[in-house]
Amino acid sequence: MARAAALLLALLLLLPAGCGWQLRGGFELPPALETVRVTGGSEQIRSAITLGLRGSGARVVSEEGEEGEAETATLRILSSSEDQRTLSTDSQGRALEYELTEAVTWEVVDAEGEEMVPRQTTERSREFLFDPDNVLGKSSEMDRLRESMRRDLAMAILRQMEARAGATDEPDAGAGDGAAGGAE
Repeated sequence: MARAAALLLALLLLLPAGCGWQLRGGFELPPALETVRVTGGSEQIRSAITLGLRGSGARVVSEEGEEGEAETATLRILSSSEDQRTLSTDSQGRALEYELTEAVTWEVVDAEGEEMVPRQTTERSREFLFDPDNVLGKSSEMDRLRESMRRDLAMAILRQMEARAGATDEPDAGAGDGAAGGAE
């Protein structure tokens, strides 16, 4: 009986793999973004974006560039910022809750400097409960939360790159419709 239950459980676990279902790990970047250079911004946000690009199959080249990279798109991080705002305090005026914000202003240009994805700002924010009696523990928790926000920002930027740059790679998409873009 136990053996039959174990076999049934194993089959149920293998079923999603057999039908082609899988977690979405990467993005389908257009051919123009097969090789990308990431410039500007903080090391942390560049690292998060680079990791996401590589996970999508893109080749990421160094900021300085390498020989033979004439067809390289550049993701320019024009600015990045983080902010912390107090949301609530206790009777002694100590902060009990913060709102953490991370924002990145960016654009993508092709090898000739022509705009592929226009300048835009992507932002993420999270609320964070703070314990004034456990400053060290909460400080490391805040660092982990900021790292998670950077990963979310990187994924949001990749989704926007996929959508916008992909739309420019389809020259006749919607031609003759009379309404380019349409309602989404």
